[in-house]
Amino acid sequence: MQGFDLSVNRDFRFTERYRLRFQADVFNVFNHPVFGSPDSVLTSGTFGIPVSMANSGLGSQSGVGGGFSPLYSIGGPRNIQLALKLFF
Repeated sequence: MQGFDLSVNRDFRFTERYRLRFQADVFNVFNHPVFGSPDSVLTSGTFGIPVSMANSGLGSQSGVGGGFSPLYSIGGPRNIQLALKLFF
């Protein structure tokens, strides 16, 4: 399985006490698909072929339905998360 994540941040100081941090996290930067296990039923027409992504069995997109969110797991689509943090 391949996956490449990237995180960058930058701090902006206003005073000695206050600073603002901008942070960008990119998951699956190259949008590389990670396929699940191949079909193991001998009589199936898709025997030996992966028919799903690796993250499809983890739960729903919203996390509801009993499981982890597949959005930030191995095999998920490219995602970008931005954050601003104020330190005081």
